[in-house]
Amino acid sequence: MLDNLEEYDMEGAPFTHEEWFRLQRRVRWLGIGFLLAMAVAIGAVWLALPRTDPLRTRGLVIVDDDGRTRILMGASATSPADVPNAAGAITYFDPQGHRRLAIGQTPALVKNGKVVPRISSEASYSLTIYDAVGNERGGAGYVAGARRAVIALDRAPPAADAVGLLVDDSSGFAGFVANYEHDSGSFAVQLGTQGDRAALDLFDTKGRQKAH
Repeated sequence: MLDNLEEYDMEGAPFTHEEWFRLQRRVRWLGIGFLLAMAVAIGAVWLALPRTDPLRTRGLVIVDDDGRTRILMGASATSPADVPNAAGAITYFDPQGHRRLAIGQTPALVKNGKVVPRISSEASYSLTIYDAVGNERGGAGYVAGARRAVIALDRAPPAADAVGLLVDDSSGFAGFVANYEHDSGSFAVQLGTQGDRAALDLFDTKGRQKAH
């Protein structure tokens, strides 16, 4: 539109052609300056926006106001009880440093204050609960090496398996099991199905079947 003004009849105009062209140049420079200012403003806003790149780290330790570890995430951290955290686990601690809850990759098994081997060394995933001093007291998950889905509760120390619901892919058993107070290495009660059979089986402390 400004270019069209150059054809305007300047006779009788309040300023000369040269003054009019200088005014056009000033308007053009003002337009360019405005565009540059807008570009700078847009760039500043873009730089202020949060980055979308993912945070990559081997582990994360969250502490309370007193610096005590309350949550561990990942493999690079060791718990207050000097038990390595599982690579894919989130573990929660009480103010005294005892494990209380773990979610994700199943961590090392802690019973009677000691780390003991699990039935499978293959990584499994579960929700695990602990008592007030950090002993494992139960959980729910899938034991990959044993091919077994389990919901279980453990007795207080001296810790032993108490009751559980399980689906065993290897044997085909699905049902409820209960153990004696002192772990005998065998079920006391087994109620469920296996193949085409549904039964209630009772065993003595030596694992001998007494009734079904």
